[in-house]
Amino acid sequence: KGRGNKQANNLMNQEVEKSGGIDFTKPFVIGYTGADSTLMQEYIKDNLDMWGGDASKIHTAQLGSVVGTHAGPGAVAIGYFVKK
Repeated sequence: KGRGNKQANNLMNQEVEKSGGIDFTKPFVIGYTGADSTLMQEYIKDNLDMWGGDASKIHTAQLGSVVGTHAGPGAVAIGYFVKK
């Protein structure tokens, strides 16, 4: 569990890379919990190089109450297919 936004973002990026990376030829989404998407927008902005410098391709979604209840407000998640 990362402590603070910067460490949490770094941990999430490490996990993405450890899994094999995002296959950008397939759909992917970044989700957030709570009523405010500010932390998600900061994550996208801080990792613009990960998205090839073009954040307009990124689909975003507000995660539902079940995930939100367990993760708490302000959580950010990525759903993606792994590169083969």
